[in-house]
Amino acid sequence: MSELKQALLAIFRGSGREHVFETFRQVVARDPEAAKAFGDPQTMDQVSLGYFNMIVEYLEGEKREVRDYWIDTFSPALVEQGQTLVDISREGVMFSVILAVSIVSELPPELRIEGTAWAAGFHSGVQADMTRAVLGKLGGERVEER
Repeated sequence: MSELKQALLAIFRGSGREHVFETFRQVVARDPEAAKAFGDPQTMDQVSLGYFNMIVEYLEGEKREVRDYWIDTFSPALVEQGQTLVDISREGVMFSVILAVSIVSELPPELRIEGTAWAAGFHSGVQADMTRAVLGKLGGERVEER
């Protein structure tokens, strides 16, 4: 296992995990649109925990069981709440950027460039999967912003 993967797993299994959670909570609390989208703190923590478990699964062996379950569960719920593809994409990018910055800040300085590249690739892949799932659920409807 690479040094980067070891460092990332240490973050998500150790004290860095709470730092990433807390950073996300604070950022969402400052953005009314994000707070509305992510709902109450308990829902926000459940979404975050599912996403963290997806990252750990990927780091441990590039599996997709948690990822597929998370996307298959979370995407329809967002659509049923009346969100458009644009809304969901905005929230996905926001969530990914917040997590990427938080994660990379926890890495040793010598791993931050590689960690940034890893985070960009991982999060963009998840966003692409979410977009496909939402488009499938919407069937071409509600793609544009409200």
